[in-house]
Amino acid sequence: LYLTRDNMLVDTEAGAPKPAPEALIRPMTQADITALPRYSPAEMASRMVTTAQRNWSDRALLDSHLPGHASRIAPVLGHGISQDATQLPPIRNPHGLAIEWLRIEPGNQVGPFMLPVKQALIVFKGAARVTLNAPDKGIALDAASQELVSVPGNVWSSIACAGSEPVEIAVLTAGNGPAQVTWWPALAEAALAKGVGIDHAGYLAPAHLLPAAQAAA
Repeated sequence: LYLTRDNMLVDTEAGAPKPAPEALIRPMTQADITALPRYSPAEMASRMVTTAQRNWSDRALLDSHLPGHASRIAPVLGHGISQDATQLPPIRNPHGLAIEWLRIEPGNQVGPFMLPVKQALIVFKGAARVTLNAPDKGIALDAASQELVSVPGNVWSSIACAGSEPVEIAVLTAGNGPAQVTWWPALAEAALAKGVGIDHAGYLAPAHLLPAAQAAA
């Protein structure tokens, strides 16, 4: 196998011609290796989030203020869909995606909502039902523990607990965020009626403190 400067792997045993020497990535020198950063065990531990270290918020999403929409979010890496301004992810440097834990109680759901970017939902505990498209044209996908659902960007989706115990999902959201969450209009209106809106940065705020147009968005 050869790695080119275009970041392509070339397999000569499979019949591909060997690239010219100038087209290949040069191996790291000893000086390059010596210059690599070194991490202590404590520094490595700061890059890990255990289940016991999860910082849950039960008011992380606009619809969590509504009946039938009880959910909690614990951020892990990057800024994802949490709309709780007090939540900071333990790992903050850009990775091109965000990772959050989502927990939904039995009989409850999140959404419908829409993101401009794609998501991957990995069920770790319980069972989930993910519905794509607008509610009147929804297509439901059931996912058990250890199963994954990929949600395209610019598509309405909702995530429901499909079992008798809470479902825990690892939510991977593309981009360095925070993600721009658009809520189904009826949910946004119901939240506004309860006095909750979204500020200019995308976080939840008391509706009476927001400009009229923004509170209604």
